[in-house]
Amino acid sequence: MRALSLSLFGAILTCYQLIEVLNIMLYKVITFRMRDQPLNIAGNPAPPREVLDEIAEWDVENNGGVLAFSGVTDEEPHIGVMFIEVITHDPTKASMKVAGWSYARLTDERPTVYYVSLEDLFKTATDALSSPVSELVFVYFPISMPAEARQRIRTAGSTMRPITERHGALAIADGWAGGNVELRKDVLERLGSPSGIDTGKAQVWVITTGWQTKEAHFQLQASQDYKDNIHNIVDHPEIRGVDVFHVCFDKMDLS
Repeated sequence: MRALSLSLFGAILTCYQLIEVLNIMLYKVITFRMRDQPLNIAGNPAPPREVLDEIAEWDVENNGGVLAFSGVTDEEPHIGVMFIEVITHDPTKASMKVAGWSYARLTDERPTVYYVSLEDLFKTATDALSSPVSELVFVYFPISMPAEARQRIRTAGSTMRPITERHGALAIADGWAGGNVELRKDVLERLGSPSGIDTGKAQVWVITTGWQTKEAHFQLQASQDYKDNIHNIVDHPEIRGVDVFHVCFDKMDLS
């Protein structure tokens, strides 16, 4: 049994090393709407970042995590976001009760939780999330969209990468969430429950870009080459909505 366990661990480690070579890293993504007074582990009111860090640390220690990034969005300070870099994930792991209690200290609603394999396009996903400002783009597609359409969408979106680099991006990575993602009620309300995701689930394309400042991203959006090419993404007929946030993440290295 011990030999089998060691062999299994070795296989997981080998897969992790192979993923690193391919410049693709697995992240657990958590977003949620926070209540007015988040609670720390002791059950006392605490600043949102303190509670986010506590939950991220628990997840890193219990779910094979390497790095954790936590923060709140600049656009909507009551929206919390975590990206946790993990070696693997086991959906059967008996941790939901504890994790659910942890989330309950922050929110009265079920958080959106999913895994995404982020591919490094310019520098690394870690660089994008470690930048002074991280731009997070969540693009929502209907669950009925065929799997082969994903690569076509990424190829169309790739026209924006050199433009983004020229205008000062520090790092870029993107990837698709594994499976269909159950969206929070407030996300569906904001999107207007469009056809194809009105059941509450969507396919999600995640793009992370690092910037020196939020204004640097706005300068990109004001440029002519951006305006001439952004239609390659936003005009795709399958898109049902887009969320764009800026976050100054706290980074926790617990490897």
